Amino acid sequence: MGQVISVDLGGTWMRAALVSSEGTCAEVVRVRTDHHRPGKAILADLLGIIDDIRSRNPGASADIKAVVSGIPTTLDEGGGLAPSENLPTLTGFPLARHLEQALHLPVMLLNDANCFTMGEWWQGMGKGARNFCGVTLGTGIGMGLVFAGKLYQGSHGCAGEIWKSPWETGRLEQRACGQALEAAYEANSGNRLSGEDVARLAEQGDACAVKCYVEFGTALGRILAFVINLIDPEAVAIGGAMAASFAFFRESLMEAVMDGTVAGMRVRVAPSLLGERAALLGAGKIYWDRRESNDKET
Repeated sequence: MGQVISVDLGGTWMRAALVSSEGTCAEVVRVRTDHHRPGKAILADLLGIIDDIRSRNPGASADIKAVVSGIPTTLDEGGGLAPSENLPTLTGFPLARHLEQALHLPVMLLNDANCFTMGEWWQGMGKGARNFCGVTLGTGIGMGLVFAGKLYQGSHGCAGEIWKSPWETGRLEQRACGQALEAAYEANSGNRLSGEDVARLAEQGDACAVKCYVEFGTALGRILAFVINLIDPEAVAIGGAMAASFAFFRESLMEAVMDGTVAGMRVRVAPSLLGERAALLGAGKIYWDRRESNDKET
C-alpha cells in the first residue's frame, strides 16, 4: 500500500520518519522545536525535516501517500490548531493547509497521545491486547485508549483528554507531567531546574530529587488507578520524555495503583517499548486504518 511520512510535532522535539503499512519505521530524523518561536518558523523547520526524509529515501518518493502528524492539541472549527501550552504560537495556525500547499500531498493531523497509544498497541507492549491505554508524560500529560482492538476517541474526539480534569484546587496536569516535577523540585529545594537536571540529580542519589519522583509516582498512580478502574485495560504504556525516568517513580506509582484498584485486577504498567518510534508508527497505523475503512465504504 506504500508509505507515509509520519511526524511527531511536540513542544520540545519534532521527529519524522517513513512508516509503511506493514509496520516498519525507517530512520528517525529529529530537530528541536523551540516552541516559543513564530508559527512560520516552526513550519519552516517542519518542511525542512520532511525534505530531509525525502532526500534520505529518494527511491520511496513515488510510494509516499500522505503526511501524517501527531500534534499535542486539537483543531478548531476553521482547521487551525486549538490553544496549546506545548505549541503556544501555533494557536489558530492552519498547519495542514500550509503543509498541503507546500508538499502537494494529503495531510492528516492527529492527537499525539492517540498516535503513541496506537503505535504501542500495534507494534509495542500492547500488541495482542484488546483493551489498552497509553499515557504520554512530557511537557504535559496525554492519554489514548484502545477498546476492543480499535482506537476510541469519544463523541467529540476528546476521549483521554484528562489533563484539564480538576485535581484538588487546580487541575490534574499540574500534578502529573514534566512541569509538575520541576515545580515540585523548586518548591522543595528553592531551585528551578529542568526535568533533565532533576533526573540527573536523582541518578546521583540527591535526596530532594528522589523525594520529588516518589511524590510524582504516587500522584500518577492515583490517577491511573481511577482510569484502570474505569476502563479495565490489559496494559498501560508510559511514554514521553519522562518514561526514561520510570525507574525513579515505578515503585510509588505501582503502590498507588495497587492500593487504588479493585482486588483481582491484573494490569501491566510499563514504559514504552518503542520509544520515539511509537507515535510515528501510530500515526501511520491510524492513517492506514482510515484509508482501508474509506476504501470499503466506496
